Amino acid sequence: MRDHQGELSFDPRLPEDWPSLKFPLRWQGSRLYITVTKDALTVEVREGEPVSFSVRGTAYEVSDAVTIPLDGQGPVRPGRPTLRQIADARREDGTLLSASVPVTSALSLDLIAEEQAKREEQGTRMRSAEPGEVSEPRRRLVW
Repeated sequence: MRDHQGELSFDPRLPEDWPSLKFPLRWQGSRLYITVTKDALTVEVREGEPVSFSVRGTAYEVSDAVTIPLDGQGPVRPGRPTLRQIADARREDGTLLSASVPVTSALSLDLIAEEQAKREEQGTRMRSAEPGEVSEPRRRLVW
């Protein structure tokens, strides 16, 4: 998803082992719900005015819901980005670029539970990372 000078655009590509990705989005006063699968992108307007956007260069407008078939995912890139790869990345305006990847594997959930138990023993609590904050790999626990 990109905001190109006020124009919403999508070129969705899911990681190979993800069946779908769903998220809410506020766009120019409208409340949207986005669903991406390997085969389709669905944009639903839950509140507000109709929304114009593009998917891989084709323009659309939605006032309730639209599902757009996707022809392939593009090149598959194995693995996940590391914090070192994005630690010093900056946008055109010079602000720090930050990203997080949702935790999806049982192993990762076990690591979170283990970390939470350690912190409870120490009397500390987990917290969300602050915008622009970069923490050590495997220590960034964001809910």
